[in-house]
Amino acid sequence: SNWGSWRAYTTSTTYALPSGEGTRTVYAQFKDGAGNVSAAVSDSIIVDGTPPDGGILINSGAAYTMSTAVTLNLDATDGVSGVSQMCFSSDGNSYSAWQAYQSTASWNLASGEGIKLVYAKFRDGAGNATTIYYNDSIALGTPVTIPQAKGKTPGSFAILDDVVVTAKFVDCIYVEATDRCAGIKVTGYLEVNPWDKIDLSGSMIVSAGEKAIDCSTWSTVVSGPLGALGIRGSCLDGAGWDFVSSTGAGQQGIDGAKGLNNIGLLVRISGRYTWVNSTTFT
Repeated sequence: SNWGSWRAYTTSTTYALPSGEGTRTVYAQFKDGAGNVSAAVSDSIIVDGTPPDGGILINSGAAYTMSTAVTLNLDATDGVSGVSQMCFSSDGNSYSAWQAYQSTASWNLASGEGIKLVYAKFRDGAGNATTIYYNDSIALGTPVTIPQAKGKTPGSFAILDDVVVTAKFVDCIYVEATDRCAGIKVTGYLEVNPWDKIDLSGSMIVSAGEKAIDCSTWSTVVSGPLGALGIRGSCLDGAGWDFVSSTGAGQQGIDGAKGLNNIGLLVRISGRYTWVNSTTFT
């Protein structure tokens, strides 16, 4: 073992621990005026200067809730002194009191329909607190049907549940009600696949003439196929559906059309047609 030089006895002294984090042990011996040396004694301390890593989900990552009372699912780690405490906030500024760390906690969202965020911070056994915040979001409100969503004015908030992804593009997807009554465009990047059944929420917008939802939250419920809806060519016009030009409510259709408003529906067309050119038929 490597011992330092003898120094005059005092009740306290300084000592430089080896660099790095983890458990450090210091050994000491004492010598009296006659030169007698004691047996070695020791003490250990944990060196930890790094805050924990963590994560938070609201109601296990659900897209929406109809109740302000939710469960927070926490996952924080600290490889040196362990995670000891946690606290939460609804705005990222004012936090609750520190409480003992556990994997779940109860929390009350702010009232009112819309997107709610919950922020979390964690602290380890050495007192290091996270300097960044972890958060998750969830929609608060009551789900509506796709026709009800299309009836809302742009800027309104809407929640859809148990809708099926029928098409996926770079910047949007299409979802359809399982009863085949309606479909709608959903903008934004969603990590979903065709035939996934999902819940989602967002603000109503008009995208290239279509009533759409600009997605804020989503979660996959289950995956399963949903075939295309068979439709006669004579019903493919896509007339307007309760469209109000002054407010944007409803779904705008094709001028002069008389058929079913099928905008957003996945359809398979049957019927006689006349070829016009490589991109058009009637």
